[in-house]
This record gives sequence, C-alpha cells and structure tokens, in this order.
Amino acid sequence: MLTAENADAAMQILDGDEAVAAVISDLSMPGDDGVALLRRVRKRLPQAVRILLSGHGENVLSEQNVEGDLVSECLAKPCSTDDIESALVRAFATRT
Repeated sequence: MLTAENADAAMQILDGDEAVAAVISDLSMPGDDGVALLRRVRKRLPQAVRILLSGHGENVLSEQNVEGDLVSECLAKPCSTDDIESALVRAFATRT
C-alpha cells in the first residue's frame, strides 16, 4: 500500500515504477479534490479500481460527482477497514 498527501503526490506515485491496481481517494483533500484525482487516474490507468471516500453522504456523490465509470464504489465516512476491503473485493470481482 502506498499513500499520498495530495493529488499531485498521488500522480507522482502513478508515474513511478510501482504497479497500481487500485486507488482509494478522499473527496475532501488538499489541492484537487478526490473526484478530480480519480478523473486523472482514469485517464492514466483506466484499468485501476477507483474508490471514493466521503463524509458528505452518498446522495451528494451520486448526484454531483460520479459520472459513468469514474468510480467503482463510493463509501461514506466513517468506514471500517472491512468496508474498504469489501468494496475492493466487489470492484475486482466485477472487472471485465
């Protein structure tokens, strides 16, 4: 697992040598928000699973921020490690 403090740091990781299969992003973060980051990730790594975390509630996410295949799943905070693991399992199971 790799971590980044903001979207630019995350993109630097994606530009590196590490294989990245999934990106989990917080909606509220410094610089680009999580949605903007996941749009950048989708362009760079369209095959990567993308999960968005938010304390704003699922309605805000589904209505305003999630278009097409931008995210595999949105999770409302607080969420547990088990919630994230389950979301990852579901996302990888439904990949084509």
